[in-house]
Amino acid sequence: MEAIWLNAGAATVQGVEVQLLAAPVDPLTLRMNIGYLHPIYNKYQSTVCSNVTGVTADCSGLPFPFAPKVTLSTGADYTVSLPNGLGSVTVGGDVNYKSEVFVSDPPFPSSRQGGYALFSATLTYKDPSQKYSVDLYGTNLGNKQYTSEFTNSGGLETSVLDGRPREFGVRVQAKFGE
Repeated sequence: MEAIWLNAGAATVQGVEVQLLAAPVDPLTLRMNIGYLHPIYNKYQSTVCSNVTGVTADCSGLPFPFAPKVTLSTGADYTVSLPNGLGSVTVGGDVNYKSEVFVSDPPFPSSRQGGYALFSATLTYKDPSQKYSVDLYGTNLGNKQYTSEFTNSGGLETSVLDGRPREFGVRVQAKFGE
């Protein structure tokens, strides 16, 4: 079995992230988060890039693992007060997008995960005191199949971990104290 030797000696990471929150009308809240990331290995010596077993080579052009160039998260919540002071109900939804990413370190070509979006939704009831709430939620509503992790053990074994499937649940919360 060939040992993989890594030494990322220098890197430059540049990026920007913008968060927006708006409440155009009283019951509606909109949110958006956009991120752009541009990481570069300035100096990276490894056996990963070599065509000869056990010999190191310059891997400076390799992409960073687990670092999508673009991330986008957007969502909305709409809250309605129930009649007779019975509390409130909030309906919410989110879309989360990640551009292409490599899900292994080192970033093997077979560990490339194309860009994907996940959709989720919530329905929340809050009692009049705002101390107690019940959420009904669903995540990955489109049941998108994606890879969250990839491992290649020196060419002997490959392991792929799928991302979380569609899930539904109930969450009950209570606030104590002030």
